[in-house]
Amino acid sequence: MDRLLSHALILLVAIAIYVLASRQLVRSIRAFAVQSYVLAAVALIAAPKSEHPHHLWLLAALTAGVKGVAVPLALLGAVRRLKIRHDIEFIVNIPSSLVMAAIGTLGAFQIASRTFGTGEEQLKGALGAGMATILVGLVVMLGRRKIITQIVGLLIMENGVILATLGLTLGMPLIVEIGVALDVLVAVQILAIFAYRISNELPRGEGPPP
Repeated sequence: MDRLLSHALILLVAIAIYVLASRQLVRSIRAFAVQSYVLAAVALIAAPKSEHPHHLWLLAALTAGVKGVAVPLALLGAVRRLKIRHDIEFIVNIPSSLVMAAIGTLGAFQIASRTFGTGEEQLKGALGAGMATILVGLVVMLGRRKIITQIVGLLIMENGVILATLGLTLGMPLIVEIGVALDVLVAVQILAIFAYRISNELPRGEGPPP
């Protein structure tokens, strides 16, 4: 079980880095969906160790259903309907982004290991992986031009927050409600951004001004 957890945590960070290095918007959205499934699997792995396993079962179901299916389908539908170019436009190029991600990932695991070096962490390795995922998502959000890609970066950061919380608490009583609230907040932001872009900027194109 511990080996399975380790593989899942590595995969979570690797998927975030894949999104960071991706040049295709659709691939980034699909990779986020896969990351959400892996996060749901981590919640299921952690459930037997928790005092309230049903909270983590519900969290896994919500993560897989909302962030693994509903949100990616909404984003892919928006890309298709609004005819947004599939090529990702960069503010920070891929090599520089990967260097930043590598430094941030190493720093995240160093901080986590020093803070919980005596084995007090509830879910071993999850805090470091969560912090690394948050930092990589931040680089995605700040280093890309397309608004859809920035939303994907924000959602990856949210996955990192949930993972770090699991590492610290194994599912605090309100973690499910917090996750749902964050998803609703993201959905509202997506709708607001789409409405604004449709009425103001999308007719002139999604790329930077000439």
